[in-house]
Amino acid sequence: MKLTKLILENAEAELEDVFSDFEKEITKADLDAPESEAIGLTLAGVALSFGEISRLLGKFVNLISKIPGFKKLSGDRLVAFGEKFHHKIIGAFEKVIKLAGVKDATKAHKAAEILHMVVVALLLYKGVGSAAQKFAKGKLAGATFKGILNAVKSNELGVFLKNTFASLA
Repeated sequence: MKLTKLILENAEAELEDVFSDFEKEITKADLDAPESEAIGLTLAGVALSFGEISRLLGKFVNLISKIPGFKKLSGDRLVAFGEKFHHKIIGAFEKVIKLAGVKDATKAHKAAEILHMVVVALLLYKGVGSAAQKFAKGKLAGATFKGILNAVKSNELGVFLKNTFASLA
């Protein structure tokens, strides 16, 4: 039991290091498309939606924990990690927006959330075409993976839009 806990803590620390590096890369990203655009877009889509992916996995594990024999499972750490990572990504966008001249922290945060969702929407748009191409070529595993990523992005956009319109009322 202690070994499992140690492994989980080390894995979480490693993931945090990786995403900390990614957060730094966002702030200095070059917007020119690389030659391997499809791979880069897929990785960007995974990275930008990783917080949402972690939260969804955590909620799924919590759902499974209601089944007899799986009571010891808990997805709470995954949900918390997803929240933490999402805030890191938004923080990176906030830094960029503040560098662009927005002084008000509240406005910078709202603009960062909007910018994040615009990028996710663009990645979703590109991802739908990519998934269709993979499906047409008979690459079902790749099409399925892209479809799953697109579903996560769609959910993320839907929640954002719902919350945004609810705040207007």
